[in-house]
Amino acid sequence: MRTIERSHLFVALASALSLAAPAAAQDVLEEVIVTAQKRSENMLDIPVAMNALSGVKVDEEFITGVESLTRLAPSLTILDDDISIRGIGTGGFALQVEPTVAFSIDGVVLARTSQAFINLIDVERIEVLRGPQGTLFGKNSSAGLVQIITRRPSREALEGEAELQLIEDDQYIFRGALSGPLTDSTAAGLSVYYEDNDGFTPNPSVSGKNNGEETYTVRGKIDSDLTDNINLLVTGYVRESDKTGPDLQWRSISEPALQDIVSGLGVTADDENETSTSDGQGFENTDEWSLQAELNWDVGDFTLTSLSAYMEWEIETRDDVDEQPTPIRETRFYYFTPSPFGNVGPVNFQQRVGQTIDQFSQELRLTSPAGEKLEYIVGAYFQTYELDDSVRRDFDLCTLPGLILGFPPGPPSPSLVPGQACVDPTFSIISLTDASRLVGFPDVNGQPALTVAEVVRNVKGDNYAVFGQGTYRFTDALALTAGMRYQYDETDLDFEVTIPNIVPGWGFGPAATLSDSVSGDGASGKLALQYDVTDDTMVYGSYARGYKGPTGVFEGGAIADIDAETSDNFEVGLRTAILDNRGFVALTGFWSDYENFQEEQFSAVEQTFILSNVGEVRSRGVELETRANIGEHWVFDAAVSYVDATIEDYPGGPCYVPVTSDPGCVFTPGPGGTVSTTKDLAGGDMPNSPDWKYYVSGRYQRDLGGSNLRVFGQLSYAWQDEVNYSISQNPLTVQDDYGILNGNIGFGSQDGTYQVTLFARNLLDEDYVTNVFQDFIIGYSANTLHYRPKDAERIFGIAFRGSF
Repeated sequence: MRTIERSHLFVALASALSLAAPAAAQDVLEEVIVTAQKRSENMLDIPVAMNALSGVKVDEEFITGVESLTRLAPSLTILDDDISIRGIGTGGFALQVEPTVAFSIDGVVLARTSQAFINLIDVERIEVLRGPQGTLFGKNSSAGLVQIITRRPSREALEGEAELQLIEDDQYIFRGALSGPLTDSTAAGLSVYYEDNDGFTPNPSVSGKNNGEETYTVRGKIDSDLTDNINLLVTGYVRESDKTGPDLQWRSISEPALQDIVSGLGVTADDENETSTSDGQGFENTDEWSLQAELNWDVGDFTLTSLSAYMEWEIETRDDVDEQPTPIRETRFYYFTPSPFGNVGPVNFQQRVGQTIDQFSQELRLTSPAGEKLEYIVGAYFQTYELDDSVRRDFDLCTLPGLILGFPPGPPSPSLVPGQACVDPTFSIISLTDASRLVGFPDVNGQPALTVAEVVRNVKGDNYAVFGQGTYRFTDALALTAGMRYQYDETDLDFEVTIPNIVPGWGFGPAATLSDSVSGDGASGKLALQYDVTDDTMVYGSYARGYKGPTGVFEGGAIADIDAETSDNFEVGLRTAILDNRGFVALTGFWSDYENFQEEQFSAVEQTFILSNVGEVRSRGVELETRANIGEHWVFDAAVSYVDATIEDYPGGPCYVPVTSDPGCVFTPGPGGTVSTTKDLAGGDMPNSPDWKYYVSGRYQRDLGGSNLRVFGQLSYAWQDEVNYSISQNPLTVQDDYGILNGNIGFGSQDGTYQVTLFARNLLDEDYVTNVFQDFIIGYSANTLHYRPKDAERIFGIAFRGSF
């Protein structure tokens, strides 16, 4: 509690200093121009809650990936590939579930947020729009939108820049961009990114470190004036990323056999563990490319825009899910009493995933001239995508023959020694590998039939929409914004178990082929009233309706419909310039209710948890952003959020394990002597949603007289409250509050020709993790794992930049 109080005092003092420091001779703060309403506007003039991050700000913080944006935008959180705003993200793990937060790159909304984790190069700005944005950006932005806008090629002269970062633990990053005119009417640009990271997670299996990567990205643009009033911008993009891992770390272990294996490698499972015990063979390889064309045709004072885009994204992964160094089919005996799963030793489990996403989108919109009494945008939108997915599981375990072969099992032989191989001449124990070949099951792809399973899934989605939004100014001070979007969705689902497996709980069940489709329509919209109190201050109140498309789930041999998820968001806001236009303050209060929330819920038919409309969740809070130039040399930034994201209605939710330790767990008898375990999660917190979170920074810059030299330094601090990473409210999956202090110092030329920066991340050496979850392989135990990022310790680097 004392840490929280000190942290809140710190951010309050920092914000107060940025607002109350005495004014000095200084240029006014540059206007923050955004396209949150699909036209260029001053951020302080529009009724939209947002964080606007310039490319310069991103570079000053040495942010090169999307994951790190959560540092600068407190209401934004990311857990694996789930992006959340104000505590609300995409619930469940089902392939067919739609995103709740949309992600856009140069105006093109991605079909899935897994496509969003790109390298940040040649960025003009990043906008984090909070609250429903469906009117202008579509169905999958019911909680908000993150959009990245990259720079257009230079029309004036040839210009270029390059940066080389050398970071501890053999990490190298190169970024470069070159652009300029080709003719009087055409310009071109090329930007590149390359990263080589040897890894940062110690792993005895590889006698080194894992969680490394090698990545390259190339983006090219051609910007051409086809006529005096028609402009065409064509963008091509390609990216390839090869990663080792993900290697996780054991946080707590309650199972003796697993403890024996892990401790035998000299690893201690605790909340500071940084060493992985996986087999070290995991990988995650991504390939993607895209081509898009934006045509703007000035028709009188109006602009007709066509935005066409095609994207392909592919990923292949191998995950050593059991996080053990034991080869997959070399099982061990440990227990004389079988576990609830029937095993008498640790489970060996690996999973391979192959997934591709192909998407095409087309948007047409007409934009009225700016500065009129009525400004509006109307348009039509179409998106189609196809998602192919295959999941292959390889597993083995030591068990009792009777449990596999269907006769009453006897006890393991007393002559067996815990830790020995799962081999017994008396056949009191047996591995799935040996049982499969003993019975005579034919091998599958060269592997024992009882140790392998595979499912192939396909999702095809089409979305059609028409939309419009307009702002009418009753007077110079009073304006009303209203908009609506109507959309129709159709989704085709195909599911095939291509390698069946009779072992319950580990495969995908018997051979099956299912196919069906779901469809639905809905509306989203916005209504906002804003009033300019003075020339420098605006207040507003707004209502927005969010819509997340329907989908389906396989249940009882058929597809059950999952209804659209909707949200109702109410906001009030204040936007004002301060310090004679050398700074600004943006304050927002919000209240959002989500109905038909799509999450995992227990199915009495399937006797497991599947995607469903679980009930209602609520998010409410207050957000503050401020920026100020103080004196001649200082710039201060601060962003604060208080978010109370809670579950209002969620019956049939998951218990945490062991279920006997969960006081809210209800045990319900099921068919065949089974017992289901569920609980009502109403009143619980949404996962990975800190109540308080803030970011403050101060940057000092001075040009040295009598020379072309400039010196600078910067400190920034980001703090967040404790979070629970599990929706089951598991007390073992909590990350305590923590704060990260970053800094840099350097020098360069006043004209920006060169710059040398020494930078540090996590100067206070604060240990933290970005995910904690329960071991779902040994699902009856309280084992937990976590992911400890590279920045969970003090890291130094140096950067060399040059430009012309």
